[in-house]
Formats: sequence, structure tokens, C-alpha cells
Amino acid sequence: MPDIDPPDDWAKLPKIVKTEDGHIYVDEDENVYEYPFGTRNDETHQQYQYVRQALEDDQFRRYLRDAKDLHDDDNVPGLSEGNQQLLDDVVMGIHGDGRGIARVCCVQLFVKTVEPRLSTRLHKGSNDPSNFSWVHGWSLRTLDDSFGEKAIGVELDEHNLLLSNTRGGGVMTRALAESEPYTPLFGMALEGPRESWLEIVERLENDAIDAEAGLLYFLKRLFDEREVIEEGVTEARAAAELFEDTDPAIGDVEQLLIDHMEQADRQAKLLEVAAHSLLQAVEDADGLPGALKRLEELTAANRRGGTSTREAEDVGDIEIEDPEDESLLHTWDAKYVDVDRSELSGLTEKLRNNLSVERAGFVAVEQPGVDDDAAELEEDIADDFGIDVEYLSLTEFREDYVDNAEVSVEPRDWLVAYVETLGRQRMDRALVRQSPVTWLESLVELIEDETGEEVDDDVDGHVTSSESDTPDELQSGIEDFS
Repeated sequence: MPDIDPPDDWAKLPKIVKTEDGHIYVDEDENVYEYPFGTRNDETHQQYQYVRQALEDDQFRRYLRDAKDLHDDDNVPGLSEGNQQLLDDVVMGIHGDGRGIARVCCVQLFVKTVEPRLSTRLHKGSNDPSNFSWVHGWSLRTLDDSFGEKAIGVELDEHNLLLSNTRGGGVMTRALAESEPYTPLFGMALEGPRESWLEIVERLENDAIDAEAGLLYFLKRLFDEREVIEEGVTEARAAAELFEDTDPAIGDVEQLLIDHMEQADRQAKLLEVAAHSLLQAVEDADGLPGALKRLEELTAANRRGGTSTREAEDVGDIEIEDPEDESLLHTWDAKYVDVDRSELSGLTEKLRNNLSVERAGFVAVEQPGVDDDAAELEEDIADDFGIDVEYLSLTEFREDYVDNAEVSVEPRDWLVAYVETLGRQRMDRALVRQSPVTWLESLVELIEDETGEEVDDDVDGHVTSSESDTPDELQSGIEDFS
């Protein structure tokens, strides 16, 4: 790395500069850090391998177990109130757009616990000269989700603690994966508790926070928030029973869900869940012409590009497939806005890889509008694939799969499927990455307003992880690791 002028020559601190050879970071206390580019050196490689071995030997799983055994009022020694507040900020971000940040923070806490000499700022490191790497870097992506079933992100997902925005894990979001050290000057636009997270990084690097205590506290708080979600699901189930007592028709459930999505954030996601949960109830009544595929996530970029993070041949949000050969039969996109030409163009490309599709279209609260210039593409799809693109309101969608098909679906079954899908209780059938807490609360309030009744305060949604007392000694201490 080249020599640099003294810090007092710098206009403002902290400051980071990228040179041909690497990054130079000067913090607000005038400490200078040099991060040269290049393949990982031998010393860093050994340190990184030590972390990998810790994962292989179930060290992270032991931390998960110990955090789960901590009671609500148990304190984690060694953490100041200020450090706890920073960690709380990051944990609470999982209820908004901060899931990726929370996931990265968890990996960093584990790395610093196992091998304090590694820098949590340098999240890319490789022995392959063709890959970007810092000499002292390590692979956040590998530890997060490319280390098999013991990868940190995979373990977090397995315990339903937080789900990141993309299938590839939190670090796979474009901003978090930028080749820039994680410092207070990290230049990428990030949703969520950015400042609190980057302050945690600074404190980890300056030994101002105990990494092991921070990791245990962080995981404990994730379990706490999972419990909040479970309690919300219990309360929403109780509210569904109140609604059932009004003897609703299936159309009444439909209107309830429409009212819910229209007063909530992310209406398109709720519409997607409403349509998919209806088909779950129909499938349970043996009324589908095939098997309902698991509801997955598509990123905005993938939607625009006409591709999917699931598999290239997937074509819609809500899909029915042939159970024998898994070929697609029906595919629907849930739309909360009008359908434009680009979406029809994308559908055309997708259908070329799925010639088995018999029905394809769009579902909206009301029959979705279509851009005027889309007519030609509709004709092309009809000519090329022998199907007409359908535009259905949610009512028409329900009538098509329930009323017209003469399927016996209890109204309650649709509502319960909706609640449990939102609450992540049906992960085998539907993946909802967003935190459902606000959604569930607003649904309960809506049902209480509709029925004039209130959910019993004695409804017990509390979920305890262990009936035993907190063990005298936590088993995840790094001093016991070998």
C-alpha cells in the first residue's frame, strides 16, 4: 500500500479512499487502516479456516441452543445498555426492510467471537485470483449460505428467525455485496437500521463490544421476536374464530381479505397470499386439477426481467403443476396495478419454456386493466401457445376455482390458511419473508371492528423454548471449543 499524508491533511474524518492497491480507511480517532487487494494471505486463510471449522463442529448451533434457553428476563453479562440498544435496533429491523442487515450482523458477530483477528469490515476474501478479494478478507457469502446445512443463514432460516430478501441470503443483496469495506462511510443505499449496524462493526473492530456476549444477546432477541410472531398468529387464529361465529359465506371472507389488504402496506403481497391461500383450501378439498406449487419469492429485478430466483422455468406467483411430471398447468401473477406490455412480453418468453401451460393470466382485487399497446402481444400468445391471457378479479378467481368447480370449501378454511400463511406456519406450502406482525395486528383489529367482539386477552400465544431453568453454564463458550 502507498504512503498517505497524515490524517490532519484530510478534510474530514472518518474518511475512506480507494487506490489501485486497496482501500485506506481513517476513523474519527485518526486510526489508519490499510486494506490491500489480493488473494487471501496464509495467515488470514488459517484464521478463516478456524471459523469454518467452528461451523463444521456445530459451534453456531450451540450458540443458538443457549440463546433459546435464555428466559425473557435473563441478562447476557458483558453488554452495556448502549450496545444492547444497537443490537436491538438491528433485530427490530427484521420487521421492516432490515433482514439482510440483521443476517450479515449475525455472521459478523460469530466471526469475531471465534476469530477476533479477522476484520468484520472485509467481507470478501478468496484464494482465486479471478475473484475480488482483500488480502485480509474472508467470505461472508460462504459462511452465510454456501456452507451447506451448517451455514449461518441456513441455520437462521431453519429456526425461522429471519428470512432475507433473496434466496442467496442477506449478503446477496446488491448493496451489501459491494466490494467496499463496511465502515460508517459505506456508500451503498441500504434499507433498515444502517447506522446502528455500522456502529456495531466499528465497536467490534475497536473491542468496544464483547462479540460473544453480543452474539448470544442478538440470537436471544431473534428468538424473542419469533415468539412475538407466534403470539400474533395465535391471536389472529382466535380472531378468525370470532369471524366464523358470524356464519360468513365465502364471499364474506373474500371481502374481509380485500379490506385487510387495502388498509395495509405491500398490498400486492397480501393479494398474492390471499389467492394462494384460497387454492390451499381448494387443494385440501381435493378440488385442484393438479398440485399447488409452493409460494416463493420473486425480486423486483427478476419480475422485470421475466426470470425467477426459483428456477428459470417458473412463470408466475401462483402455480398448479402436474403431480406426475411437474409440468406447469396453470400460472397466475397477482397484480395490484395494471398489466403493462413488458409483463406480457415477459410472459411470452416464459411460456416458451413451459409449453404445457393450459391457463395463464393475472389476478387483481378488481379485474386488472391492460395497457392499450398490449393487444398485439395477447394475439401472439394465443397464436403461439393456444391460450388466451386471462385477467380475473379476486371474485372471479374464487368463483372459477370454488363455485364453478363445485368444490366444497369452508369459508373458515380460507381465512385460517391466510392467517397461517402470513404467520409463517405453512412454510412447506408458502414462503413469506416479510415480518407479519403488523399485518396480523391489523387483521385482528379489522375482525374485532367487523364483529363487535374482542379477542380474549387470556388467549395464550406464549411459546416457551424450554421448561427447565437457565443452565448454570452456557455450553457455547468459545473456551470450550476445540
